[in-house]
Amino acid sequence: MLELLRGGLADSEVLRQKGHRWIDGDFTGGGSARNQLKDLNFVLGAARTAHLELPLSSVIQDLFEDMVERGDGALDHTGIFRTLAQRNGAFTET
Repeated sequence: MLELLRGGLADSEVLRQKGHRWIDGDFTGGGSARNQLKDLNFVLGAARTAHLELPLSSVIQDLFEDMVERGDGALDHTGIFRTLAQRNGAFTET
């Protein structure tokens, strides 16, 4: 999967630095989900003030709120993969 993503427009520095951690399920270190949620809350607050709707950002905010509520707030933001898997019953490790 990483090779496929690296071969196209999805290639990025984040993929190069953290792709192997995604495959290994190692979401320790890096930028925490808690900080990502803080930033999303700030963005969505500013959008509300400007009377803007950001539906995709709202969905992502919901995912990060779920991640933090599940006790994974200290994990790297790429651990959102784990939250998505848990929501779909595909990942039960805590």
